[in-house]
Amino acid sequence: MMEDSNKSFGFLNQNVLDIFESNKTSLTAPFEKKNFVGIDTDTKVYKKRCLGRMKKHIGDLALQAGLPLEALPLYLSSTEYLKSGQDWLWLAAAYEGQCAASTILQSEAKGKPLKEHSPERFKIPVPKIIKSPATQSKSLPPYLDPVEYKNLGKSILSFEEIVEKYEEAIMHYEKYQGAAIVELECSMKAARVFISYKKYIEASTVLQNVVFTSVIQSDEQKVIRFNALFQVFTDMGFHRKASFFKRMAAKACVANPNPNWLKCYYLMLESLPGFSLPLDVEEYPSDNSLGWPGIQYQLLNDISRVSLMLNYQAITVRHLTYTLHTQLNRLTSSQLRIICRQLEELTAKCEGAPVPLILENGITIPPVNLLNLPRVKSFKLQSLRPHLRPVKITMNDSKADSEQDSIFIFSAISRDRSTKGSCKIDFKWVEGDICEVALQVFNPLPFELKVTNMSILADDIPFESFPACLSLPAESGPYPVTLHGSPVGSGKLQILGYTTHVMGVKSICLLKDIPAIRKPYFAIDVIPRLPIIELSTSLPRSSMFSSLEDTSYVVISASSTMMTGQSQECTITISNPGVESVEWIDISLHSKLKKDLETSFFTWSKENLDTQLPITAGSAASFTLYINSIDDFISDIPVKKEENETSRSGLSSGNNTPVRRITQSKGSPTPFKSKIIEAVIQIQYSGGPGMVAGYCRQCAIALTIEVCPSIMITKWDVLPSEVPTHCYLVLDILNCTGGEMEVQYATNKRIHIEASDICRVPVPVERCPLSAMTESFGTGWASVDICGHLWKYMDDPTDQRKGKLLRACRKHLENLVDLQWTSISFISSY
Repeated sequence: MMEDSNKSFGFLNQNVLDIFESNKTSLTAPFEKKNFVGIDTDTKVYKKRCLGRMKKHIGDLALQAGLPLEALPLYLSSTEYLKSGQDWLWLAAAYEGQCAASTILQSEAKGKPLKEHSPERFKIPVPKIIKSPATQSKSLPPYLDPVEYKNLGKSILSFEEIVEKYEEAIMHYEKYQGAAIVELECSMKAARVFISYKKYIEASTVLQNVVFTSVIQSDEQKVIRFNALFQVFTDMGFHRKASFFKRMAAKACVANPNPNWLKCYYLMLESLPGFSLPLDVEEYPSDNSLGWPGIQYQLLNDISRVSLMLNYQAITVRHLTYTLHTQLNRLTSSQLRIICRQLEELTAKCEGAPVPLILENGITIPPVNLLNLPRVKSFKLQSLRPHLRPVKITMNDSKADSEQDSIFIFSAISRDRSTKGSCKIDFKWVEGDICEVALQVFNPLPFELKVTNMSILADDIPFESFPACLSLPAESGPYPVTLHGSPVGSGKLQILGYTTHVMGVKSICLLKDIPAIRKPYFAIDVIPRLPIIELSTSLPRSSMFSSLEDTSYVVISASSTMMTGQSQECTITISNPGVESVEWIDISLHSKLKKDLETSFFTWSKENLDTQLPITAGSAASFTLYINSIDDFISDIPVKKEENETSRSGLSSGNNTPVRRITQSKGSPTPFKSKIIEAVIQIQYSGGPGMVAGYCRQCAIALTIEVCPSIMITKWDVLPSEVPTHCYLVLDILNCTGGEMEVQYATNKRIHIEASDICRVPVPVERCPLSAMTESFGTGWASVDICGHLWKYMDDPTDQRKGKLLRACRKHLENLVDLQWTSISFISSY
C-alpha cells in the first residue's frame, strides 16, 4: 500500500511539472502580483523561480499528506532553484519546509512523534506496510524503509542546521514588508521546533522577533498573537513571561473605542498564576516568599478595576479581600488606606461572604478569609469557674472513679497517639452554661480596626455563639479578647476556630490556617445539664479569708464576732435560679480545728435539709448552722497582781457566802487575745441529666469567726464544805471583756465583776462518788488505800490509774459546774 501511494504521488508530481512547462506560470503571494507585471517570462531566472516555487509547493502537499520522507527531497531541490533565481521570499519558505520535514523524521526515528495539535478530522492516517522481521528496523517507524532513509540521511538537517536555516528564513522574510505576518508565523514555528528539542533558550531568543516585529494588526489579531506567545512560553516553563503576554492580550482587548471588558477580565484572571498569585488563597505561602510585590499589587489592582467596570461588585470585593490578605505586610500605609476605603464602600452595597464565586465561563473563585485582621496570636479554651465545674459524684460511683482517675495508675506509653489526643482539652464544659475562649489579638493596620462581629466556630454538637464587637487601636497588641458561647447539647464538641466581620467582609478563620496555632481543632467533652444554686447567709459578709488551703470554690463569705462560750445561729439559704431541679445535696465542713472540737463548734441538721428536696427552679431551701464558740476557760498564764493585794467582802447572794475580790492595776492589758476561727462549708449538689451521668457541682461558704475572751479561770482550789458530801470548788474568775460582767456561779448566786477584775468565787459541788474510784482502781481497793497510793505515786508518769481517776473527776465536774455570764448584749452559757 505504501509503495502504491508513493507511485501515485510521483505521478502527480510529474503531471504538475508538465503543466508548468506548457503554461509557463508561477505561483505568487498576494503582495507579489504587482511585481510580475511586464516581467519577461522567457528568462532562465524566471524559469528557475517558477520551478523552485512549484517544487516547494509540491513538498508542502507531501508534508500535509503525512509524507515527510517524500517532501524532504522536494524542499532540497526547490532551494537550489530558488537560490539561483534569487527568490528570497520563497527560499525562506523552502527552508521552513526543510526544517519541518527534518524535525518530523528525527522525532519519529527516536520513537517520539511530535505532539499533534490538529483536530481529529484533519489527521491523515499513515499507511502501514507489512515487513518481514528480518527487514524491520526497531529505530524507525514501521512505514519507513531503512534503505530510503539511509539514502536521504545527508539531507536530514541536524539541530544546528535547523537553527541556521530558520535564522536565514527569518532574515529573508525581513526583506519583504508584506511578509511580516509570515515572519511572525515562522518565528513561532521555529520556537515550537526548538521546544521539541528542549532548547528553551534558543526558543526564547527566536521569539524576540515576534515581540519586536512591527506589524499593523487589529486589536483582535493582537490578542491572538499574544495568546499564542502565552501558550509557547507556558510550554517552555517560562510562566511569568507567559503571563506577561496574557496580560498584554488583556490590555489589547480594551485599547479600542469599543473595549471588551469581559474578555479583558478573563485574560487577566488567567495571567495571575504566572505571577505567583494562585486563585486559591490557601496555596499562597503565609510568609509571602513568592512573587514580586510591586507587580502583584499592580495586577490585583488592575483586575479589581476591570471587574468594577463590569459591575461585578461581589467579585471586586473578593479581589480586594485577596489583595488585603496576601499583600498586607507589603503594602504601604497609603495603599492600605485606599484598599480598605474601597472595600468599605463596596461592602456597603454588596457584603462579602466566604462562599465560592462561579463566573460565566465556569471558573470558580475560591473564598478569601481575612485571617490577619485581627491577627490572633493565642487561642485558649477556658475552664468554667471553680464553683461551676462539673466533678464526679464519688460517693455513688467511687469504684468507677477510682479506676478511671486513680493517681496510682501510671503508664509511660501514651494511650492515644492520634492527632485527636494532642487537641483534647483536659477539662469539661456543661450544657447550657456560658463558656469562654480567651484570645490575644493584634491590629497590624496603621489605623483603627473595627470588628463588628467575632464569634466562636464549633462543630459536632449544637453551639450558640455570642458575638463580640472589638475596636482595636492602630498597630496595637496584644489585646485580650474573650469570646462566649453556650453548648446546646452534650457530647464531644470541636472548636474549629472563629468568625469575623471586618470592613463588611465575613471570614471563617479556621485554627489550622492560623500560623500561631496550626491545630485542626480543640476537642472538649460537654456533659449534660446540671443545676446551679446561689447561696446567702444571715451573717454579714467578710472582707477577706485566705488561711485555708483550697478556697477556689467559695462563692460567698460571712463573718461574726463572738465571746467564748457564746452560741449563735446562722441561716444558710440555697436558691435555685436555673432550670434544673436540685435533687441531691451533700454538706461537709473543713477547718483547722480538731475533729472533736470542730463537730462541737459547728453543727447543723442535714435531715432537715433533705426534707426540702428537690429544690425546683425558682424556689429556695434553708438550714440552720449552729455556732458554739467553745474554748478552754482554764489558763496557765499567770496574772500579775499588785503587791498590796487586799481582800474585802464582796456581794453575796442568798446564804451570804464570802467572796474574795482581787484588784489588778488599772489599764493593764489582759494577757488573753482573740482567736480567729476560719472554716469552709462545702456544698455538693446535683440533679437532672447531669446527675444521671454521675456529675455534680460544688461550691462553698467561707466563715470567719472571731472568738474574743470572756471569762478565764486563772486559779482554782478545793475547800471543804459544811456538808460532808459536798465541797467548794474555789475559782479565780477574770473578766476579759471591756465592760462589767455578771456571773452566775450557783443557783440564785450571782456576782458582778468589773472589766479586767478577778473575783474568787466558791462553787458548791458534790464530792466525786466512790463508784468512780472503784471503776478506775477496782473493787479490791479501799478509799484510804487509793488516796495513799495517789499521794505516794503522785509523780509517777507510768501510773495509768491516776490518769483514769483524774478523767473520772473531770467528767464529774463537767456535769455539775455550770457558769453563766452576762456582758452588755451577750448572753452565753458553758
